[in-house]
Amino acid sequence: MSSGMVSWLSLVCLVLAVYVVLGHDDSLAGSRSSKLAPLKLTVTPAHITRKVTQHVTLRCEVDFHFGSKIESLHWMRILKKTPGGWSLVAQQRESMGTESSSPHATVVGDLGDSLKDAFLEVKWLVADGDVFGVYVCDALGLETNIKFVVEKSSELPIWEQNITAQSLLDLMIETHSELREETDDIANDVNNNTLLMADLISRVIKLEREMEDHTHEVSGGHVFSPNSSLVWPGGYLGLLMPESGCPRDPAFHSANSSFVKFHMESLENQTCHDHQPQFHLSKPVTTETGSDCFVNLKFCEASGEASETTWPEGSYCVNWNIDHQCPPRFEPGRVVLDQVDGTQSHFVDSRVVELSGTYTYLHFCCKETLPHDMPMVLPTESPFFLYRFGGTCQQVQGMQVTPEYIDIDTEDTINGDAGHGMHADVVIHPGEPT
Repeated sequence: MSSGMVSWLSLVCLVLAVYVVLGHDDSLAGSRSSKLAPLKLTVTPAHITRKVTQHVTLRCEVDFHFGSKIESLHWMRILKKTPGGWSLVAQQRESMGTESSSPHATVVGDLGDSLKDAFLEVKWLVADGDVFGVYVCDALGLETNIKFVVEKSSELPIWEQNITAQSLLDLMIETHSELREETDDIANDVNNNTLLMADLISRVIKLEREMEDHTHEVSGGHVFSPNSSLVWPGGYLGLLMPESGCPRDPAFHSANSSFVKFHMESLENQTCHDHQPQFHLSKPVTTETGSDCFVNLKFCEASGEASETTWPEGSYCVNWNIDHQCPPRFEPGRVVLDQVDGTQSHFVDSRVVELSGTYTYLHFCCKETLPHDMPMVLPTESPFFLYRFGGTCQQVQGMQVTPEYIDIDTEDTINGDAGHGMHADVVIHPGEPT
């Protein structure tokens, strides 16, 4: 009898500890919404029990009690917090169907002719482990002055309610069983042999790449590959624009107007097309006007307001807005290009390029925190450019990485080309002084 009493007391303490951590509010009923913000995120029902609660619905819509600036919607997303930042759960884009990253959930949505009719919903038939976590939704739209704006909801945590001793015990048994199976599989495959481990890693990477190339149609929507469900990291950055256009993400919604036009030395024997034949930068990269030759670089600039996801570790560089500091674990630097005397670059609304007389300054943020050959994770929905740092291109999981280059013929007389701080790989050949 004594031992039975001790076991019962221990079990009660364990259940109480779980309730204290998760928080249990008997005042919640029917549904639960995020705090006041331009967008409202609501979960129904308010109390959710794993493998018991049916028809769990997460809904995003405009909160008219707050006062949204958006007049017409173009994009709406629901995101979930992960250890690496925010991951895409579902989205609805203008003139496109709904898209989901989970095969266990269905998505419905409509941007609507009126904001009152606009919504995005994720529905789970039965609550499983994927339901629980912290969510937020955001939207991209136009203000009355025809200017793009991104608005968000506040965060909405969804924790499991009504946890009982039995459900907790079932969860522990299930987790222990899964861990035991995984441990046994690894032990059988590896068998303390490093060669087998290397082969296993190679096969896993190959399988991941095959999965990322494969899509499925579910409930009239598109299911993302693992990397394409990620959200682009935040910050006031710039990426060179590829010929396919900027990444399809609200972070880059205002990127198309940023470019710099650089006047190169104009000599009779100079080629105005000194770059790789298979070049993927946005065209035209070079243009000619009479004997004058120009390099045109376009940038995808992010406003910094659309994502809180952090940049992954690795060895690479990105352009950075001159009005802001580099993000954590990045170091600043710049490259100075001395164009032909008596001329000046022409650029439109670019904050990653700075001009001073005939000098053009390209600003960078770079990091060297992991080896290049350790693949980092970024969204893979569309191609993008990163700057090389340290002599080797950074590998990206699920993407084929190809080095590309372009030569810029700068001022020949008393050349002022230079690099300062931590910047992208560049080979500088100063002109001969006179």
